[in-house]
This record gives sequence, C-alpha cells and structure tokens, in this order.
Amino acid sequence: MNWGTVEELKGDFTDNYAKTTDGNAVGGALVNNYGNENSTFGTLQGNFENNKAISENGYAQGGAIYNQNTTINSITGNFIGNSSSSTSKNALGGAIHNNEGTIGSIEGLFIGNNASSSSNASSSSGYAYGGAIYNTEGTIGIISGIFIDNWVDCTAHASAGAIANTGDIGLITGTFTKNHANGNWATYGGNISNFLGGTIDTLNADFFGNYGTSGGAIYNSNGATIGEITGNFINNYGFVYGGAVYNSSTIT
Repeated sequence: MNWGTVEELKGDFTDNYAKTTDGNAVGGALVNNYGNENSTFGTLQGNFENNKAISENGYAQGGAIYNQNTTINSITGNFIGNSSSSTSKNALGGAIHNNEGTIGSIEGLFIGNNASSSSNASSSSGYAYGGAIYNTEGTIGIISGIFIDNWVDCTAHASAGAIANTGDIGLITGTFTKNHANGNWATYGGNISNFLGGTIDTLNADFFGNYGTSGGAIYNSNGATIGEITGNFINNYGFVYGGAVYNSSTIT
C-alpha cells in the first residue's frame, strides 16, 4: 500500500492476495492512495500473475492493482489470471480497478483475468464489471494491449469481459479476442462496456470472437459517448442484441 510518493517500481507480483470476510478487499498486489489523496505514483512496471482480491460480504476491487482518487503516471506489464471475487456483493476489475483516480497510460498483455460475484441469484443485486480493467468515474489517457479470454460472471449483472468504463478514456487500442460476460439477470458488453455517462474519445482495435448478451464486442449505453471507432470485427456475437456493437447512446 502506498500512502506517500513512489517514483518507480519494477518487479514481479505473483500469488498475492487481499482477503476479508466482512469488509472490502482491494488490490491483491498493490494499493495506491486508499485513504490518502496526496499520494503519488510514477512508473509501475512488472508481471502480475494470479493475484486476487477476495471478499465474502463486501466488494472485491482490483485483483492486482487498486488506485483511488489520485495519480499513477504509467502501468506496463503482463497481467495473467488475476481476479476479484465476492460472495455477496460487487466484483470490480479483475486486474486493475481505477476508482475516481487518474492513470496516464496502461500497456500490456491481459490473459484470463476475471471478476465474479455469486450474490443472491434470486435478486437483481450484485455486479461483476471489468474482467481486466474497470475505470469508475476516473481518467485514463491510453489503454493499449492484447486482451485474451478475460471474463466476468455474476448471478445478477455482468458487464465487460475486458474493459468497463464509467469515466473518461482518451484512447483504447489493441486486439481483443474471446473476452466474454455471463450474467443471470443481465449481461452487457462481452468485451468493452462504456456506460453510465462514460466517454471514450477514440477506439481503434481489432475484435475476434468476443461475446455477451448485448454487444459482443462493444456496448455503449446510458448516456455514454464514443468519439470514433475503427477496426476489424470478426466472429463476435450477442445472444440477444448486437453481435458486434450495441449502441443506445452516442457514437460520433
């Protein structure tokens, strides 16, 4: 956990975990600025594998990295098999959760990261958002990477096997393959979900075999805006609406 100033951190982070019964579990490998908005972080570089945030009765946020309310200049690395999981509440950001913070750039390989919630299947409560990355009302300049087999699963609401956004992202670029979302009540965006007022300025990527109920590759809704979309869309599918793209908001 960083409550101060770190200019640079390089290393491998493997099999670390944050686990709690009643509270929120945040940042299986690293937490930046949780409770201290004056903290700063420069460059973070490394391999992040099989790190976990696990909570029974609270939120699980950021299986590898959790950033809240302040700045990380850049994150570069390989993110493999990281997860956030909650038994009764929300699971957010299998690898990275940026919660009202600022990240200059994220670049890397994301394989098999996931967020899962097994909240009460008889109700519509509980969410699993962002199998690889969830940006909650924060700002990210650039996300660039290869995203393969990342996923979300929830007995209620599931959204964005790869990237979920309710904040501002300048550019998303890369390749997205076989990312998916599974939910009992509602499943939005098998791959990228931009919703609840989120903004993505430019989306320039290729999409192969991603799937979800609405918008196999891209889901854009609930007051959200995407400025520009370019790329190749091959074999993506939506079980109900929008095999490649579902839009009920604004794409300019």
